[in-house]
Amino acid sequence: MPNRSCLLPTCLLLSLACGSPPSTPDPLERTGAAVAGFIAATDGAPLPGVSVQVKGTTATAVTDEHGLFQLGGVLTGSRVTVLLRKEGYAPSLRYLELEEGDVATLEGRLKPLGPPHPIEAELGGAFTDEELRLQIPARAFRTSGGTPVEGTVEVRVAHLDPAGEEILAAPGDTRGRNAKGDEGPLASFGMVYVEATQAGKDVRIDSATVEMLLPADTGADTPLEAGDIVPLWVFDEEAGTWVETGSGRVKPARVDTSRLVFEFETPVTEQWWGNCDQLGSMTCVEGRVVDCAGNAVPRALVRGVGLSYAGTSEASTGTDGRYRIFPLRRNARVRVEARVRVAGKVYGAEHQPVLTGDSASPCTIVPDIAVPVPDIIGEVTVAQTELDDGTRELESTAASGVFLTSPREAGDCRTPPPTDECQVVKLPPPGDEGVAEEDPSWLDVGSQVLLEGPAALPLKRQSAQPSPYAQDRLVTRLAAASGGDFDLTTTGSPRGLESFMVRRAVRMPAVPALKVGPAVSSQSLALSWDAPKSPSPLFLTLSPATGRLRAAIICSPTDDGDFSVPAGDIAELPAGDIVITATRQRVRYFPTPNGMAAMGLGISTKLMKTRLE
Repeated sequence: MPNRSCLLPTCLLLSLACGSPPSTPDPLERTGAAVAGFIAATDGAPLPGVSVQVKGTTATAVTDEHGLFQLGGVLTGSRVTVLLRKEGYAPSLRYLELEEGDVATLEGRLKPLGPPHPIEAELGGAFTDEELRLQIPARAFRTSGGTPVEGTVEVRVAHLDPAGEEILAAPGDTRGRNAKGDEGPLASFGMVYVEATQAGKDVRIDSATVEMLLPADTGADTPLEAGDIVPLWVFDEEAGTWVETGSGRVKPARVDTSRLVFEFETPVTEQWWGNCDQLGSMTCVEGRVVDCAGNAVPRALVRGVGLSYAGTSEASTGTDGRYRIFPLRRNARVRVEARVRVAGKVYGAEHQPVLTGDSASPCTIVPDIAVPVPDIIGEVTVAQTELDDGTRELESTAASGVFLTSPREAGDCRTPPPTDECQVVKLPPPGDEGVAEEDPSWLDVGSQVLLEGPAALPLKRQSAQPSPYAQDRLVTRLAAASGGDFDLTTTGSPRGLESFMVRRAVRMPAVPALKVGPAVSSQSLALSWDAPKSPSPLFLTLSPATGRLRAAIICSPTDDGDFSVPAGDIAELPAGDIVITATRQRVRYFPTPNGMAAMGLGISTKLMKTRLE
């Protein structure tokens, strides 16, 4: 049988194990979905110690020192409400639609509470800060059961200025339902959170008068003047929307008459959120979130943030990476941004400001948002190889695994074009291949692990310090089917997620049909191939066809169908038969329920033999 080479470019960061197609493992039992993300304060600083809980369940996680969390075993089948709480901050809520096996990204902000203000329940009282004035009449405090409260009550408030990033600390997004039952996007002029407690227990307020400072610029779409009557909205946690519950009046501020305040009177239940908003006409935005290779990113967080008005609306991408943000205001300038949490970090990108349409449908279509993601941690490769030995062609399928202890920093998706340059790779001398004598089932090659065929094998790590992204020992079962789906099953993680299964299709790129120029020597080696309609990353490998490999040449040419290997690099190979391998790859990224990144990699390879004179 002709010699076959499995050597791939080192820049692919993978090792390839040749063999016959393995069988597909049985699916695991249902494990629910997972939520992973990042929580920060309103100034953007990571916020550790935040409790992240799925309401109505015991599923809870706490953010680490980087503000990161991941929460597994979340039951699916209906909308999930996630409660964010930390002592000294106004709580917030996020809402997600989850399906079995989903890994949804969640990003939240929390607003610090002001200092506690002691008020005697029998006398009432008032207090003022730079942004808010709150006045409570005598005997207005009640327990949750309605019993009058006596003694001292501590009242704390937080005021959100919607003109900046603070609006992201509001519960849900800014969609509302007015007194008539009409729904639509809200333009917010300010939000307030009020919390009253006595001896650690929540207290209600029968009535309170609030003066809330309005932004100096309320937005080009929503001007306000003194004397305007504006609806008051209260957040409904069950519905996940703001509900109109009265109104207030715009008037000049007491101290700075050039500024406006919104004054209203309202009862305050425990943990109360109020909002000064205007309801607008609805429209929507549609688009797709992809990685740098153009593959769909499922369950990414996508947010529309008003620029000509203060308001937000959120959505998650489906398995095809598509999203629909609804509702947004018509004829408004909106920033569309996407967030993806991968392997212990949140990566994001945004599109240029979008002008929404003037009708409810069709939606405004936004070009793809490409989010740069880091190097993968788990990987399965499906490969096809054709060997041209002049008589027949052979095909093979392979499975490989890569284990990275930490993600690299991701930049942006503007990758440099191929340089049409080559690199000479020197192989280790005999006896120094790095194979672990006590365990021949794996090969330590730095950040890579070579799996010798499909099986349940331990992936080991040589680093002295435990990785924050994975346990020291993962058992991974890899299976691949040529040109079809693959399963990646991993057990064990540092966050209590016991197992997961991922099934994703890997589409094979076109096999490059190599041709060699008429003159092949240490000074001249011209290659050509059929250039594809949609070029893929292409790599060429040249190595001796016989004897022990001592050197190889790896090139990354432009996939235009024509390339000449530099003479200085050819001189590194001995005369005689050489094997030329042309490899195209197609990548598909997806997250996994343990917060890691995973990637499907389709590889098509053409091998041919020629003689170097």
